[in-house]
Amino acid sequence: MKTKIFFSIVLALLVHSFGFAAIITSANSGLWSDGTTWVGGSVPLATDEVIIDSGHTIEVIIDTQCAKITLDSNIGKLIIYAPSTLSVSGNILVRSSNSSLRLLTIAGDGTLICASIDVGIPTTTPGNTRPTGIISYISNLTITADLNLYSTYSSPNTNNASFNFENGSITVGGQIKTTNQANSESTFIMPSLTTVGDGISILPSTSYSKTLILTNASPFLLSATPTSTMTLNGDNATVKYSGNNQAIHNTEYYNLNLATSGTKTFPGTAINIKNKLSIDASVTANLNTTIVHTAKSMTLGGILRENGTWGSTLSAPDYTNNTFFASTTGKVKVGATCSGTLKTWTTSWLPSTPTINDPIVFNGNYPATAADISGCSCTINLGAVVVIKTGQTMTIANEVKVTSGSLTFEDKSSLVQNNYVVNTGNITYIRKTNIKLYDYTFWSSPVSGVAMNAFSPNTISDGFQDYDNIKWSFVGGPTIMIPGLGNAIMAPKSFTTTAANFDGTFTGVPNNGDISVTRTGAWKLIGNPYPSALDTKKFLSANINLYGTVYFWRHITPPATGSVPGGAYQYNYTQSDYAPYNITGGVSVDNTVTPIGDIDYISAGQAFMIAGWTNDPIVFTNDMRVGGSNNSTFYKMTKKTTTEKNRVWLNLTNNEGLFKQILIGYVDGATNDFDRLYDGVSLNSNTYANFYSNYSTSKLVIQGRALPFSDTDEVPLGYMVNLAKTPAVQSKFTISIDHTDGNLDNQTIYLLDKETNTTYDLRTGGYNFNSSDGTFNNRFVLKYTNKTLGVDDFENTSKELTITVKNKVISINAKSETIDKVVVYDLSGKTIYSKDKINNSVAEVSNLRINNEVLLVKIIFKNGVEQTRKVILN
Repeated sequence: MKTKIFFSIVLALLVHSFGFAAIITSANSGLWSDGTTWVGGSVPLATDEVIIDSGHTIEVIIDTQCAKITLDSNIGKLIIYAPSTLSVSGNILVRSSNSSLRLLTIAGDGTLICASIDVGIPTTTPGNTRPTGIISYISNLTITADLNLYSTYSSPNTNNASFNFENGSITVGGQIKTTNQANSESTFIMPSLTTVGDGISILPSTSYSKTLILTNASPFLLSATPTSTMTLNGDNATVKYSGNNQAIHNTEYYNLNLATSGTKTFPGTAINIKNKLSIDASVTANLNTTIVHTAKSMTLGGILRENGTWGSTLSAPDYTNNTFFASTTGKVKVGATCSGTLKTWTTSWLPSTPTINDPIVFNGNYPATAADISGCSCTINLGAVVVIKTGQTMTIANEVKVTSGSLTFEDKSSLVQNNYVVNTGNITYIRKTNIKLYDYTFWSSPVSGVAMNAFSPNTISDGFQDYDNIKWSFVGGPTIMIPGLGNAIMAPKSFTTTAANFDGTFTGVPNNGDISVTRTGAWKLIGNPYPSALDTKKFLSANINLYGTVYFWRHITPPATGSVPGGAYQYNYTQSDYAPYNITGGVSVDNTVTPIGDIDYISAGQAFMIAGWTNDPIVFTNDMRVGGSNNSTFYKMTKKTTTEKNRVWLNLTNNEGLFKQILIGYVDGATNDFDRLYDGVSLNSNTYANFYSNYSTSKLVIQGRALPFSDTDEVPLGYMVNLAKTPAVQSKFTISIDHTDGNLDNQTIYLLDKETNTTYDLRTGGYNFNSSDGTFNNRFVLKYTNKTLGVDDFENTSKELTITVKNKVISINAKSETIDKVVVYDLSGKTIYSKDKINNSVAEVSNLRINNEVLLVKIIFKNGVEQTRKVILN
């Protein structure tokens, strides 16, 4: 036997040495580019056929080629990491077997290109072959020819050949084909619930999106008997027909996109689009004859269209468009159907109070009341005057129509809409703020068509400003405010230096649905585009091109008279009045102002500054909208702490009024690396001082750190002062605790001054020190234990432990301590990995089928100590 193995290895080496195509089989899990992964020790060449053996996971981290890939036993996994591409000149085959299930998982954030995919093997003789399948959640998969599903199992109604498309983008140049023998079935599914990989964890479908791009004229060729199951309507699933002239497959869709050019012909039976039908410019939809298809919403050439029936003149719809619809009698009915009963207000609700399923109509005046209102759709008729009281919310699933009469939203009230539909008629939205003469306020319009001088008619002509491409510029008063962008508007000229209320009144069609804006330059002035509050975490999480800290203009410091460089302004304003906030928390810009709470929501009408590393579009969507008391505060954020947060706010002050505040927070979701949603960079905009914590080369005004909190943690602090006293002398400063929350309320907090080698307990009062002008990045360290007090075994173990992540492998090094067990959880608390009896000071966790997820790694040591750390698997 050993002789046979020896000659097999020699033969494989000889074949490669002479450049012949070879069949290379995996020897174990490992990197594709590592010879030890393969039998014979040779990395496959572009001409070679690759066989993934049972239970092996092959990972691709560089651009790679081969001729064919076959899974010929049980379960295998192929993971391709960005920016790598694996190119397969032939097909990928999952070979069916009489003995066991065959399942190939294709994963990673890279790209896979192949000629074709075969799940199962063609045969005219049904047998006892076991189920065969592929699970795909790779970011990019291109199949230049066909995706074939061969179902040959003789047991009735068995899903023998299956393809589960769970995340990413798949382009099929040929057809999706099924060939079913005997009583077996084939399935292609874009599921509503996402099973990651081979079932390690189950996440809601909203965690993933999936787009199937079809270019063939007839993209599906399905076996008629038994039926083949094509499930294309899973949540966040988009099917994009991007060929020239194509036949639309007869099934239900979630999102259906008719793209590129040519005519797309609908089937002879009605189809339903659960979410959005998008028909691109240069595309014509043939809706067939007398059929009424349905869609919740529709865009034509990127423009959202009204609810109602649509089609060509020949179909006599509510709305005619002969450019996007061929001359047939078919129609598409746009708009979600209201399943409830019509509820009408004249002097009371009849026949009863409405719910979210009921269309509602106002035929009489509706006074401001303390009750929220819900409805499927809303119509204002017969001159009715409808007022939504301060703090109340109107939630409408679909469209709002003001046909006659008025609909007014008082300050701090909300209009929340669930679906992406067109509104008609104007509403009035009122936003109050307290300002003084020469104050600028950052505004963002919640309705369309508002001119700045109509919003604030008594502002001087040069009191309207825009910020784009790293500069401020004056804009004319008649300039229309663009939803999603922000503008700076000066207080009316009739105001004085004593603060007074300003009633900002927006009148126009309420903004709704997907809104996309673009700002050039690193810093961007944008704003909440809706007449309701905006969920900040959802907004920041969806826009990965932005840093996760927003900066609000508080305007605490009075403007100084005089001209700034360029001579364009009458008054100078202090940049240090920008208050930063992120998911960790926020800091104050003045010690006379009450600290502002957590930035969970951004109020209607509010604009803000944010930094981005690209000029990609910034997107707002309806699922970011919230109502209720979350819309109650302008300029500052509503406090809402539902996740664990343990925080300390530190102030740098002097006796002459200098004030700088920083925040250190141990919060759910943060790590000890730079996190765009939890760490905020100091603008360094105060002329006289800056105060910050350090991470690498970044100076942070807000720093989020990982849970669980450990009192052995240390945070370096730095500062800059520029008092420019003459003669140059040292000045006295104080670092003190402003306030704490969470577990830090009962935690001792120390400041180490490395210049004087002093460790000071900040709980006893502020720490006074002297300093000359200059920048001192590493003078101070924030600590939670005093070294002179000693540490216990727990602290020693904590200091010994290091955890790193590289190439999706979690490496654990406890140095002199012995690890007994490692458990990995996701943030829901689900165990996704567990291993005990390690009996070593080092351990590795690999092959986790999760991308860009925050995980909890729990280490249990032989001495009984447990440590839990957070990592991001990327």
